[in-house]
Amino acid sequence: MSVDHSPTRAPLLHVVDGHAGEGRIRRAERLRRELGGHAIVMGGLDEECRCAGIGLNSIGSAPWRNIGRTVSRTCQALVHAGEMRPVPIAWSDALALELARTCSRVQLVAEGLPGTADSECFKRLDVITSDERVARAWAREGVAGTRIVEPCGLAAAAPVSTDPENPTMVMLVPAQDQGARSLELYHRVGLTYLARARVTALLDPDDPDAPAITEYVSKVGIEPSFQPLKRTDPRPQIALVATEGPVVHDERILDLMARGIGVIAVVPADLATQASPDPGILYASRADANSGTKAILEMALDTGIRSEFQHAARRFGAKRDPGSWAHIMAVATAPQPRPVTT
Repeated sequence: MSVDHSPTRAPLLHVVDGHAGEGRIRRAERLRRELGGHAIVMGGLDEECRCAGIGLNSIGSAPWRNIGRTVSRTCQALVHAGEMRPVPIAWSDALALELARTCSRVQLVAEGLPGTADSECFKRLDVITSDERVARAWAREGVAGTRIVEPCGLAAAAPVSTDPENPTMVMLVPAQDQGARSLELYHRVGLTYLARARVTALLDPDDPDAPAITEYVSKVGIEPSFQPLKRTDPRPQIALVATEGPVVHDERILDLMARGIGVIAVVPADLATQASPDPGILYASRADANSGTKAILEMALDTGIRSEFQHAARRFGAKRDPGSWAHIMAVATAPQPRPVTT
């Protein structure tokens, strides 16, 4: 599985979903800054402003229905301005497939396994992923090429709190492709609260499971055990993350660890039996609804254990150098493109 490279490197035109994860948006911007190029945000002005708040420097936004036309016109305008025609690089699977309807070649930083699409669209994609299993799945769909590149860590420099008076805040991060699964994550935190630990679960208010959790804690009378997660929230110290693939390559987990947030990864039962890849990561079996609860309780009761877990996570996140990652991505994402078709 490889991408056919040309010795001529064209600039990149990053097309970013305005609702994407913050780490993914920061990675697009890091690549744009280090390798040159431009960025367009898919969405309206609100999405463009959100991306700017996270750090993305874009040349504007476009609604979904016009994204292909906008990218084509942007490429043509840059050529008319004397620049080399850029390579569109999509930072979401749906965006890549939409762009492939009008562009003869599109780079995709894949989020997961491929969905259903026109086979001609697949033939126009060069896919970059961190997971060999995902790369093989895209290859079976007939994409032009695949490349495995481990994502970097992007530390947000959040301090690790050792204050024993602070309650333990646990961020709930359900699997990206499995819909509403946050209730099973909350269950693990709720048990520790019922054991009188000072612990609170934090969840994105837009998560489909948020209303169900709110209703449950109200009925049981344990409202302090659950609060909404705020944007760029500095409170989480531990994260419960549901994931299917290689834990140390999951962008969400890398971002959390780089911020000094220890991760309890809720994984399939066969993976949970394996040794943890790092002291800042613990495995919990999805098959056991109580798995991971004991670890949360111990960290909630002992600030020293919690602090050690967080420091270990941040050390691991710091190992993944963004500069080296951008250099590798330069090789993967800058072949000479074919002409854009309209």
